Amino acid sequence: MLHPLQELSVQSRVWVYTADRFITESEEAKLEEIISNFVDSWTAHDEALKASFVIMHGTILLIAVDESAANASGCSQDKLSQCIKKTEKDLGLTLLDRFRVVAKNGDEWLNLHANEFAEKVKKGELSKDTTVVNTLITQLGDLRGKFEMPASATWLTRYFN
Repeated sequence: MLHPLQELSVQSRVWVYTADRFITESEEAKLEEIISNFVDSWTAHDEALKASFVIMHGTILLIAVDESAANASGCSQDKLSQCIKKTEKDLGLTLLDRFRVVAKNGDEWLNLHANEFAEKVKKGELSKDTTVVNTLITQLGDLRGKFEMPASATWLTRYFN
């Protein structure tokens, strides 16, 4: 069942998906509709899941489920994966590429493949202090302090050696 994000426990489980490009306004509206409908009817063993989602920086989809009420079982996680794959087809997006990097350069957010990020580091356009989105967070509480971090504090640190 769809709930406001702030009503979910900080221990809520999260999945972070990064689109392969920035999402247009019309695509974002469609994405909101698709994910809202999915989350509102999402169940595990016929029990409604207390869940929410948010679209951030024009390219990130974060879905959260508060497992204090009901656990997101393997079957319910499969339903989420199926929804994401169908959404990719419907919107012509890739959301499952784990090598996408969302980085902030000045006031501008960038959506890069890890190889592009590495090139910008080599050119001196991005540094270890560049703010990036940590897509590896697992709990909603990680949005504070662990979601936007210096690149050197994430898996991207390998590009600074």
